[in-house]
Amino acid sequence: MAILHKTIVLLTDVQTLATRILTHNTIGVLTGLQLQYSLHTIFLTSILVS
Repeated sequence: MAILHKTIVLLTDVQTLATRILTHNTIGVLTGLQLQYSLHTIFLTSILVS
């Protein structure tokens, strides 16, 4: 029974870790896209202004 409990705890930890990594990656991707968009906007604005 103790082994089963340890397995469940381990699986829960793995799931939590996976969720955390996915959440972190999603935030990272969104931040990256936002940054890229901002750079494109600045680039286009500088072309139009000059």
